[in-house]
Amino acid sequence: SIEPWDLDATCLRLWEDSRLCRHLHLPLQSGCDATLQRMGRSYTAGQFAALVEAARKTIPDVAITTDVIVGFPGESEAEFNESLRFVEAVGFARTHVFKYSARPGTPAATMPDQVPPLVKEARSQAMMEVGRHSAEAFRRAFLGHTMEVLWERRIKGSDPGQKAVWSGLTDNYLRVRTRKGTNLHNAITRTKLLALAGDGMWGEIC
Repeated sequence: SIEPWDLDATCLRLWEDSRLCRHLHLPLQSGCDATLQRMGRSYTAGQFAALVEAARKTIPDVAITTDVIVGFPGESEAEFNESLRFVEAVGFARTHVFKYSARPGTPAATMPDQVPPLVKEARSQAMMEVGRHSAEAFRRAFLGHTMEVLWERRIKGSDPGQKAVWSGLTDNYLRVRTRKGTNLHNAITRTKLLALAGDGMWGEIC
């Protein structure tokens, strides 16, 4: 995870080295400027969007993942909808959604206008739905592409009598599964991505 204010042009140029994986986790927290200000974050949604644009321009096919908090004290329905629209517009490869919970001793714990639990739950579900659509769109963009996959593990419960199912990752955070009778652990292979499968993709080793 890299805080947005730590990622500048000099840092992005490090990805000229192909050994670096094309994945950045940038915690957004909220896509609404008013909420960000109450959180004490030192950037605006517009500045965050510009950073994402620069990263995508510098690192082709980069996976950008994020964290979002819903129900922060004072978050109105309008502020939440602004954050929701921003997350949808950016189109993250994965969005981790957290419901705000008060921590004793923190400034936010004593802020006025604490958001009721049921409202936080509804907002969490709505934000996760947007995140799911964005993640699927990111995966779908790579259908038919051939990419290198690092195979991490054999999935338990592979059907007896069939080739084992292996799970691995591309360098831009795509989860890929394939069937192979030989041991793929820690192997890197060129793999054609053929179909969406849950939160990942099915591939065929070339």
